[in-house]
Amino acid sequence: DDFFPSNRLGVYYDYYVPTNVSGHIENDHAVVGYIYTLQARSHSLWLNDQFDLFNWNDIIPFIEGGIGVSFNSIYDYKETPVLANLPAGHSRSAGFESNSDTSFAWRAGAGVNVVLPRGLKPFTLGLLYRYSDRGDINTGPSETYPTVNKSLGTPLKSNDVLLSLTYSGFYDD
Repeated sequence: DDFFPSNRLGVYYDYYVPTNVSGHIENDHAVVGYIYTLQARSHSLWLNDQFDLFNWNDIIPFIEGGIGVSFNSIYDYKETPVLANLPAGHSRSAGFESNSDTSFAWRAGAGVNVVLPRGLKPFTLGLLYRYSDRGDINTGPSETYPTVNKSLGTPLKSNDVLLSLTYSGFYDD
């Protein structure tokens, strides 16, 4: 069948290595008072589907989508005061605490698979672009200033390009 030749449904686990996040904290007058860095990472479990659109001379474009759950962590908060911009006595770190959270995750992508020539069958070479959204993660409360009711946060999103070589022992001519 040339149109909609196959569908690949599976469960996947992804580990996203720790990512350095940096930014700044402004005072009430929009002047930078602190520059901060922190680490964010996530583990995600996906229900993913790749759906072939058609097969033209063993070139098979596809789309994919997935939903899942992401276990996100934010930790190792550090900041540097910009002393010239802070009033006297305000150079202590806010000391935001580490935090973990579970979020709904989704992803979507598109790609192409190419069935390799006869001598290399049953191998397929694939190229995929994928966008993933693993939710947002926020720090815990400030250790230094317990009355600070805000936390720092970051969205956990990625753009991936994947190259694959797939073996299928059940290939029929």
